[in-house]
Amino acid sequence: MLKFGTDGWSGVISDDFTFENVRKVSQGVAAYLYDHQLADKPLVIGYDARFLADRFADEVVRVMEKSGIDCLLVERDTPLPVVIWSVKDRDAAGAVMVTGAARPANYCGLRFIPDAGEIELKAAPAGRKGGVERFEPRERYLKYIEADLDAAAVKKAELKIVVDPMYGSARGYLDRFLQGLGCQVEEVHGYRDVLFGGTAPDPVEKNLLELKAMKADLGLALSGDASTFGIIDRSGKYYSKRTADGILECVKAVDQVVRRGFESLSEL
Repeated sequence: MLKFGTDGWSGVISDDFTFENVRKVSQGVAAYLYDHQLADKPLVIGYDARFLADRFADEVVRVMEKSGIDCLLVERDTPLPVVIWSVKDRDAAGAVMVTGAARPANYCGLRFIPDAGEIELKAAPAGRKGGVERFEPRERYLKYIEADLDAAAVKKAELKIVVDPMYGSARGYLDRFLQGLGCQVEEVHGYRDVLFGGTAPDPVEKNLLELKAMKADLGLALSGDASTFGIIDRSGKYYSKRTADGILECVKAVDQVVRRGFESLSEL
């Protein structure tokens, strides 16, 4: 049995997180899908921006193909919350996400959605070869997060916002979304760097000193896979909380500031 922690199974790349172990865990996931009568639905496969994450995801796909399970593979590194959201959007059996979350660059991991708790490392039944479809969920996801937003009020406010995806997979999400709402947006660290600038992609306050120094109404930072977030207001005060979707929480914070003022951030 392999026990998944809160954030799945992870380890140091090339030490315990190897292609061989990824194959073993993927076989266990495939067997779980068969055991729970989920193998007739596709499995979403996602990965974040860290070193070899795309290659590890390809390995997961190969195992699923051999096990007769169809896969929906993201076109590029994609935030964890978007991958999770895509399970329902695509009526999938679940998802496997290759991610090290906010850990240092030498770590990687596998997260299986739904959280199975533990899986047995065994081979799935042999069957037909599974198919693979590439897909890009960004536009549909951005429409989803706009649904409960007072877009007109946000546009009228003309906020100046700095977005920091911390070199991770949220690049092109918050910045693009907020620009579409008429915000003045500047993005920092908005390119893929598998070393994350030498710092763990974790939006804790000590890692956001550059964001604090920038003059803006809001600074919005996301972890490497966008599962966690940090916010800096125009006075330099830091806010954060545990959440399932850092992107959505940042959008909610913008909406909250527009409707109720900056002091409402204390309620996060």
